[in-house]
Parts: sequence; structure tokens; C-alpha cells
Amino acid sequence: MSSSPSVQEIASAALSLWDMNAEEVENELALKVAIARGLTEMGVSTEDAAFAAALVDRALNAHEFPDRPVDEAIAQLPLYQALVAEIQSAGYGDD
Repeated sequence: MSSSPSVQEIASAALSLWDMNAEEVENELALKVAIARGLTEMGVSTEDAAFAAALVDRALNAHEFPDRPVDEAIAQLPLYQALVAEIQSAGYGDD
């Protein structure tokens, strides 16, 4: 891929990687590493991949526990907003 993935592509890929690896890893840190590794393989910088992996966890926790507030600065990040939109459209936790 010649250009960097879009925010929406990163959000979608990060959630897919979470789905694929959540049952396979022994802890949360290993899950974040697996997500970051998958994102770097699709051309995301190491720093952005690590940041996205951490945001996936935040977004999923915010979805699962809506009574826990998310820091306003995090809530305004385009990647966080894309993750929230992906989570909502995919119906996470609705089953």
C-alpha cells in the first residue's frame, strides 16, 4: 500500500484484530501487542499502531461500561470516534 491507511481503515482493522486475537492471548498486554503488530503489517507506523491498540481497549470498555466517563480529550480524537462508530455499527455486546 503506497499511502497510509485512513482513520476508518485503522479502526476497522484494529477491531478485527481484537476479535481474532482476544481468545488466543493470555493477557491484555499481549492482546494490545498483537493488535499493534497487525496494524504495522498493514503500513501503520509503530507509534500509531500502539496508540490505536490502546484506544481499542478504551473504546470497547466505554461501550461495555457506559456509566464510566471517557476523558474528553480522548473522546475528541478522530481515531477514538471512528472506533466508537465501528463498535456501534458492528453491534458489539448486543448478543
